[in-house]
Amino acid sequence: VLILGMCFFAGGLRFSEQGFHQTATQIHSSLLSISVGALLLPAAYHFALSGAQDSSSAEQKKDILRMSHGVSI
Repeated sequence: VLILGMCFFAGGLRFSEQGFHQTATQIHSSLLSISVGALLLPAAYHFALSGAQDSSSAEQKKDILRMSHGVSI
């Protein structure tokens, strides 16, 4: 949000009116949604398994790390 605000500010200093392409805006918002999902998926997995008593903490960390690597690709 800081970078976006600085871009608006800097663009406002130079131009009186700014235009945005609808396609580029849709692509960027889709990429933002995918990245938020990629961050939330391992966190949700961690909190879902933290209540289970039968699996060890080291095993959970290993599984979450594998999921995080898979989501990042």
